[in-house]
Amino acid sequence: MNALLNAQGLSVTFGGLKAVDGLDISIREGHIHALIGPNGAGKSTVVNALSGFVKPTAGSLTISGSEVCGREAHVIAQAGLARTFQNIRLFGAMSVLETVLVGAHRHFDANLWHLLFLRRALRVHEAQMVEQAKALLRFVGLDESFDERAPTTLAYGHQRRVEIARALISRPRLLLLDEPLAGMNLAEKEELSALIKRIRDDGTSVLLVEHDMSIIHGLADRITVLYHGQKLAEGSVTEVFANEAVQSAYFGKQKVKGGKA
Repeated sequence: MNALLNAQGLSVTFGGLKAVDGLDISIREGHIHALIGPNGAGKSTVVNALSGFVKPTAGSLTISGSEVCGREAHVIAQAGLARTFQNIRLFGAMSVLETVLVGAHRHFDANLWHLLFLRRALRVHEAQMVEQAKALLRFVGLDESFDERAPTTLAYGHQRRVEIARALISRPRLLLLDEPLAGMNLAEKEELSALIKRIRDDGTSVLLVEHDMSIIHGLADRITVLYHGQKLAEGSVTEVFANEAVQSAYFGKQKVKGGKA
């Protein structure tokens, strides 16, 4: 199976602190790849480095074979990567539908000159984007009653779905989800996990940062474990949960059964 994203020797230094130290990670097409580790392991820094929000101090990063290490976030987005954030970022002055349309910027950028000189094409294109945004809202489980509501008035779980729809409208090949299940109850986690699987099955690979091991156990195709900014282990769910170093470092030497610490 081909690697969609490949990072080699990726390092990020803040002052004298190495937050990420020589990380090698490869994300395959058609996979949900989980990135786990204790607090402070460097998971969010990795996501920020991969998506262009933090500039690596060393290493290489390719997406679909194109080198993008150290490039701006919009360049990496154009290469086929979209992301959500640990803390939801939505605009109270916009409707849910408008919020999703904001994520279409990558598609608009690619056609800017064409659209500037062909006003009719612009109108048609805008109409197509609106229909795509509505279809994505239905895909993530939000019916038409949500379209004109302010996203900041929605329940937390619904806000997450809006954020995911906004990321998906750019048609990414890889979606980075930074702790999307945090703060949810069990039923909400199960529903969002099912959505993440649908995203994968619909053709978008996923890099998932998550703490809930019971969810990871039933969701991930492959896992990378970070510890103090370095890769401690990588493999299938079974391989990683059986790894003694992982159990010692991540789970406090407590045996993991069924994905629960």
